[in-house]
Amino acid sequence: MFVKWSYWLNAIVLFIVSVLWLSSYHFHHSLGFDHEQVISSQVKFRYERLWWPGNGSLLIGQGVSWQPIKTHKYYASFDLAADFFHAPYKQPSIKTTWNRFGFWWVHETNQHWLGIPAGLPVLVSIALGYWLRLIIARRVKLNSVGSHN
Repeated sequence: MFVKWSYWLNAIVLFIVSVLWLSSYHFHHSLGFDHEQVISSQVKFRYERLWWPGNGSLLIGQGVSWQPIKTHKYYASFDLAADFFHAPYKQPSIKTTWNRFGFWWVHETNQHWLGIPAGLPVLVSIALGYWLRLIIARRVKLNSVGSHN
């Protein structure tokens, strides 16, 4: 049972990261959490994200912003956030050769991001699936040898 689950889970993860990677050159994707805290007459927005800005990279990071309070709006202390297949906007500007290859380190006053090429999770998923198959095949082989004794 575990064997089938692990194969299917790896196949689903591989499919999802492949779609996000291939579309990351033309679309903006974002997945993460929002935290909103009302303080006096302002709202502190804190967010953590996996962010595909539309330039072939995957950025992992967080940020904080302050905005005036809107009395007619409900503010959630915790909120899941997702945004897929939208036109790219607010892309980080390329400053180094590393940025052209998809590697980023953004450390600003209100936000911090670490970026990798969006295809790297695909390679990691393939390697993990291959490693998982080897481990499972070894266990099945050991179990079958042990059952014949």
